[in-house]
Amino acid sequence: MTINKQEKTSIRSFCNLHRQISEAEKPFADKKKELNRQKKELKEELYKTMKSNEWDAVKIGQVGGKDMYARLQIYKQMKPISIDIVRGAMDNLDKTKESVVEAVLTAIQDSRTSAREFVQVSKNKPKNLVVQESTVVEQMGQKLKAFDGEVKTINAAMKDHTKQMKEELLSHENIVREYMTRTSLTSQRININ
Repeated sequence: MTINKQEKTSIRSFCNLHRQISEAEKPFADKKKELNRQKKELKEELYKTMKSNEWDAVKIGQVGGKDMYARLQIYKQMKPISIDIVRGAMDNLDKTKESVVEAVLTAIQDSRTSAREFVQVSKNKPKNLVVQESTVVEQMGQKLKAFDGEVKTINAAMKDHTKQMKEELLSHENIVREYMTRTSLTSQRININ
């Protein structure tokens, strides 16, 4: 399959623009990464504070006229079944308690499941939990919301900064897609120098 001049120009422009957009977004992404790291540290500190005081839920102040709450949540994750999990279940089998099938299934489920506790911040007041109030936690909550606001500001600035390049990129996208479809390619290496 041959490539015509318009396709070649569009592919080159598409690749150049894609690289320029990535380079333009990098400083913004670095700022967001640092903010998210600070936010994660603050959430860990908030978790430790709530855990040490044995609080399940804490009011963290108001944002936009609405009360915000922090609560402890449990996150469960299931690993895919692997041969090692099944072997481990068979090795730890207690044949006296229950049927072999039930024992193996229970052992597999136990070894597949991992859980961890974390802090969730939301606008909804937690049901069936006593909501505590703490000025220290409220200050942490305000910092969390400040980090969220800064990330939104950075996202908006990044969007404005790359808007023109992305619009130009879209003008080449259809030609590049048609070429890739016509030639049955999933990737294309091109020398853009």
